[in-house]
This record gives sequence, C-alpha cells and structure tokens, in this order.
Amino acid sequence: MLVAVVAAVVVIVAAAFLGDDDRDQSVISRAFQSYIEGIEFQSDGFAELTECPVGSPAEWARDVSDSIDLAADVADGDEYSEAYERAADYPALVQCFVTSDVDDGLGPTSFGVSVSDLPSGSYRSFLTFDAYGEGIDVSVDIQTRQGVDGLDGDVFGYCYRGEEVSGCGADFVDRENGVALSVYVQGVDRTADEAVVALEEVLDDMVEALLEGARANRVPVTIPGADL
Repeated sequence: MLVAVVAAVVVIVAAAFLGDDDRDQSVISRAFQSYIEGIEFQSDGFAELTECPVGSPAEWARDVSDSIDLAADVADGDEYSEAYERAADYPALVQCFVTSDVDDGLGPTSFGVSVSDLPSGSYRSFLTFDAYGEGIDVSVDIQTRQGVDGLDGDVFGYCYRGEEVSGCGADFVDRENGVALSVYVQGVDRTADEAVVALEEVLDDMVEALLEGARANRVPVTIPGADL
C-alpha cells in the first residue's frame, strides 16, 4: 500500500517537474525509490528487468555515437537491464547495457546507463572500492559542474583498467537528494572526458524517461530466475 501512495505522489510532482524550468530535483530520487520498491527481488537481492527505467541504452548509444566515436554496431547490440537491492556496501542500483559483437581485445564493446541512490560515505571512495576486483587500476577525476542540463550536482569522471576489463564512466551525483545517474563506455581507448561528454548529452533524457515512467505509474517487470 505504501508503494502505491508514494507512486501517486511522484506522478503528481513528476508532471510539475517536466513542465517547469525551475525543477525540483527531489522528485528524481522519489521516482527512483518508487521504482525500486516495486521490484520483486530474488533472495540474493538481484532482479533482471524487462526494460530500463531511464530509457533505452541503445537509443542513448546512438545519440552519443558521433560525439565519442562509438561504433554504430554497439547500438544494434543486445540490451540487458538489471537491478540490485541496497546492501551494506552498495547502493540500490538499476543498470542497463547494450552490448555489441565489436571486440576491443578485452571482450565485447558496451554502453551502459544507470540510476542509483548514494552509498554511505565518500562517493570517491565508493568508486575506488577494492571489491571491484584485484588487479584493476582506478582513476577518478571529480569535475564539479553546476547546472549540467539545468541540474545541480557534481560530475565524477573515472576509468577502470585491468587485464579483463577496461572502460570509463561518468556519474552525475545529486548529494542533496541522494541520487546518481551514470553512463559507462567499455573500451581500452576510452577516456573519462568522453564519458562526461556522453553523460551531458543524455542526462536530461534519462531523467525525463524516469519521470515519464513515474507519471504513467509504470510498474517494473522482472524476469523470473532461479535463486543463486
């Protein structure tokens, strides 16, 4: 019953957000929390989803392909969306990828987007958390850019380099309202600056997709799977 009430409130505020230049960013967090509360997670805290709440990663890959020289084949790849419940060291997260057959030497090239709440503690520390695996070098460059697509928050650009993974991401972090939206581009030659460019191009559309879903009271649909 609580989820239904929260969703109704988000629908009302989302409509105001989409039609007002002076936007209340707290509705982004509320829309995400409403979405997460509607997911039926497995006992291990994981869920595979039928669609992405922040829009199609293939569509966003097409939108940024010219700006960051992303192969057109990436947007034609297979889409995959998944969610994780909040845990001790990790925030609640929904991430969506489109993966192509283009191999950069470390595996298929992919483009991803995500939305999450915030971890406890430092966000920089979270990005460099050693649970990501041994033998992976992480470089993080905080780029504070007030007013990204009219939204107030910090932008973190970062790259992961290792024997089995290589790529870069950019996260828009709204500390006041406890929400982050991100893009990630896998590839050995990718840079944090490219990821920031991609984020700036699709961030507003990601927000609108999330809020449109709230306004339509869209319920997340999970794909049944065996518990691990």
